[in-house]
Amino acid sequence: MAAQNQLLVSTDKYEAQITMLEGYLNQLNGVADEYEALKGATSSFMGDEDSNVEKLKENVQKNIEHVRAAIDAVTNQIATLRSTVASMENLGSNVSNILEGSIELASKLFT
Repeated sequence: MAAQNQLLVSTDKYEAQITMLEGYLNQLNGVADEYEALKGATSSFMGDEDSNVEKLKENVQKNIEHVRAAIDAVTNQIATLRSTVASMENLGSNVSNILEGSIELASKLFT
């Protein structure tokens, strides 16, 4: 019965997920920066007279937008996990306060 009252996931697991996602976020930011650099270098690499330059720039821009969307999704997930950790910590504090109050009340009633 006591096992049913325990949280199945600890704040440490959430913190580990946050750390992992922050690593992914750094990688995604690096990819976005690389795409931006490639987009800027396209004209000098291919020359403005090449008819494929604009199409290539459009494709790179689409990739940038997809990476930015992934960055937003990871950022939102990190915020959700941080909120969950804070809620779990508050819950633990509230439960401790309730137990302490109950113990104090019981000791007053039965002494």
